Amino acid sequence: MRTVLLQLKSEEVRTALETNTALEDCSIIEAYPYILKPVRLTHCVIAVSPCGYFAERASLGRGEYVGEYSVCADVFIPYNLGSPYAFDIIDEVVKTAQLMYASQVRASDIVTNDVIECFSIKCVFTFKGNANITEESDGE
Repeated sequence: MRTVLLQLKSEEVRTALETNTALEDCSIIEAYPYILKPVRLTHCVIAVSPCGYFAERASLGRGEYVGEYSVCADVFIPYNLGSPYAFDIIDEVVKTAQLMYASQVRASDIVTNDVIECFSIKCVFTFKGNANITEESDGE
């Protein structure tokens, strides 16, 4: 069984967002694969997915890698909840990333989507450190 670092970090971010009580009115989901689904939202949705990876050898002759890896959180807020609510949600998403010691947190400008009648904001959390992708045996 292959365990991918980005998948694990995405799950960790999703779990951290789910435990933030200020986000209890939002659905926190995994975005695999990211596809446009033209439906009108009735509540806030945060879609979490892996989005970047860079690694280099920690030292010559060793199989350890250090680097950075990023997780995206795409936030969708229905128009009827208002843009102030959207900014409140982004504040909570960013606070959650900071509590996870993300080395960098970026949030895009707020974008409107008239097809699904929502505001959307893309957040990217970058983490630095051990960047090994490991393989684990599942006994097969």
